[in-house]
Amino acid sequence: MLEWNVQDMHARLVRSEEAYSHVNSKYHAVLDGLLKCHQWSNDISSHLLTVVPDPENPVHRDVYAMRNDIRHHIDA
Repeated sequence: MLEWNVQDMHARLVRSEEAYSHVNSKYHAVLDGLLKCHQWSNDISSHLLTVVPDPENPVHRDVYAMRNDIRHHIDA
């Protein structure tokens, strides 16, 4: 009985480790995608701020506010 319980616990541990590995690989794929999106957003917003240099322009204000909002969430 004790041997069966040890084998059962080992089998469960192996399944848990396999599930963790799978979730970890999915997490890294999502993280890579988010990093690419963030870089793309940062590049486009920098370009827009260069194209529209007037701080009173609504586009400039919106892009600047978006960048600050993203920066705030990253720092948190």
